[in-house]
Amino acid sequence: MSKPDCSACASRRSFLASSGVALAGLAAAPVIASIEGCGDVGSNIPTLSAPITVPLNSISGIGAAGGVGELYATGYNYKIIVRNNGNAQYQAWSSYCDHAGCEVDYVGTGFDCGCHGATWNAQGVLRNGPASSDLLEFKVTVSGDSLTLSNP
Repeated sequence: MSKPDCSACASRRSFLASSGVALAGLAAAPVIASIEGCGDVGSNIPTLSAPITVPLNSISGIGAAGGVGELYATGYNYKIIVRNNGNAQYQAWSSYCDHAGCEVDYVGTGFDCGCHGATWNAQGVLRNGPASSDLLEFKVTVSGDSLTLSNP
């Protein structure tokens, strides 16, 4: 009995190596799918359904210039981050990250999304993704001891 011609056959080593790569690819497929599926949220950045008015003393942390505080408004599912710029000037942003809908935090030099690492500068301008847009900045009107926030 003669040996079959195996010039085109794979060696045991190359078979095991290619099988390992294939199995690793199968194991990674759900992870890759979840990463690819977490984006594309950006076109639906939530806005306020109506302007909201809040007393300044209800937002802890914004009493002095440079102070930053957070509030939740009825009917808005994300926290709103408010900063006192001094001289009765305030800014407010939605904490909504357009990458996957996570909430961002103010970290002193800007904003940070703990879910996937996106960052924004102190004005809410996107520094790096995976987010694709600046934070939504609300229009802020000061009236006496209250702030009224509305969509831009």
